[in-house]
Amino acid sequence: MYDFIDQRVTTLDRGGQFLVWSLRNWVLAIQNRQCPPNAIGPAFAKWGMIGALPHFHMAMMILSKEGLNTLQFSPVGCLQISDDEAMMLSLFRSLRDDMPDQVRAMTELLVAEGFAAPLFAALTAVSMRLAESNLIPEAPQRSRLPTSTPEK
Repeated sequence: MYDFIDQRVTTLDRGGQFLVWSLRNWVLAIQNRQCPPNAIGPAFAKWGMIGALPHFHMAMMILSKEGLNTLQFSPVGCLQISDDEAMMLSLFRSLRDDMPDQVRAMTELLVAEGFAAPLFAALTAVSMRLAESNLIPEAPQRSRLPTSTPEK
């Protein structure tokens, strides 16, 4: 998770940018009283992710309705990755890295009792489709600042 926090969206790879866009636009659709799958469906189709759309929508609905805390996603045009966006990116990367127990444990901390298993199933289905499309987010490269100034 810490790999993504406070990074700029532009430092993300294609998969990370797709996921951040999807998270933010799903929330925007809800705020605008639109059907999220209709609002984000064309982008999912364009990216070869249409098969993941129902699972993504299910995961977001569970997080929205059964979440123990309200997740905060940044507005669409924001350049920084929020803490909760970083957490979501990390969940998908953890599933790719074959750490399902860690993701299961995290889902239990995110949603009400009885909803962790459906959330885990939805996230796993999305992650599988992301992997098939080579869109699992990688950690962005952090810029390194010199520790001392070079001598002239």
